[in-house]
Amino acid sequence: MLLTYIIICEEVLENNTIIRQYKGNNMVTEMNDIAALVVNYNSWAQTEECVDHLLDISDKLNVLIVDNCSTDTSVEELKQRYLKNTRVHILANPHNDGYAKGNNAGIQYVQEKLSGIRYILILNPDIIVRNKKTILALKQALEENEGYAAASCQIVLNNQWTNNAAYMWRFPKKKHLWWAGTFVQRLLLKNTNNTYDSVQVSNGIAEVDVVTGCFFMAKMDDLLNVGGFDDRTFLYYEETILAKKFARINKQEAILIGEYVCHEHQKKDAELKDYRNRLFHRQCFHNSKKIYIEYYSDMHGIEMFLCKTLNAIDYGMKTLLYGLLGMCSKS
Repeated sequence: MLLTYIIICEEVLENNTIIRQYKGNNMVTEMNDIAALVVNYNSWAQTEECVDHLLDISDKLNVLIVDNCSTDTSVEELKQRYLKNTRVHILANPHNDGYAKGNNAGIQYVQEKLSGIRYILILNPDIIVRNKKTILALKQALEENEGYAAASCQIVLNNQWTNNAAYMWRFPKKKHLWWAGTFVQRLLLKNTNNTYDSVQVSNGIAEVDVVTGCFFMAKMDDLLNVGGFDDRTFLYYEETILAKKFARINKQEAILIGEYVCHEHQKKDAELKDYRNRLFHRQCFHNSKKIYIEYYSDMHGIEMFLCKTLNAIDYGMKTLLYGLLGMCSKS
């Protein structure tokens, strides 16, 4: 039975049982050892809204915007917007090498340029954090649990709470590596990710394999210890690979059930109606899944070869189909 959570003010209701928010031993109040990292690509207006909310909730939070070589006026707009704000740093990458590499560039910048940073808050430009308490609770959970490398919270997607598939999942099973993202996924899998039917909650925290990459906080030392994200990925699987790297050093990820942020994903959803964009995302998904299969799964030999071959055939079929549909949509 699917475990359902409903956000109710400062409490969460699970099957008619109140789950309190995470309560640590000593309430954390400082943010000067946290750096928020936002990777921007052709979305300066969304990035500004995201960053402005962060600045509104704290005058101590450091913010780094990494522009991934946008083709619009993002860099100029963002520099002009935050020209006089010493807490906002802007790093303009000379190339767009993907989300993982953009975040790694930001992590390196924080390590070299900002002193005293112990926690990195990674979030997409379309994330809105409405409550200072959410950031403080994430920091406190990491501070008081030595075994945690990263923590996130519930995600309200496009102003709707759906289910936990949007922000936490298990490591992929072999069937997900074979069939996720393929034409037959809907026949064989419930979701693209290996989602939880239920999670055990203790003191407002659920320990999980993987937290969403769109919003999470991680310990700086642990990120550096595992070498950050795998920058061979461009989009997709980056958070699952990072979680696997944390697991290899015996570190855990967690969800704070009593906190939430908003994910305004409508713009990206609209972009995916274009078949060229859809094909690009399928290519990124295919390439990143191949990286996971080769370097992070327990597949070997002929099994790995057959799995990669099947996924390559499926991607080839999508290339032909989306190409034809794109041509038809123009005519």
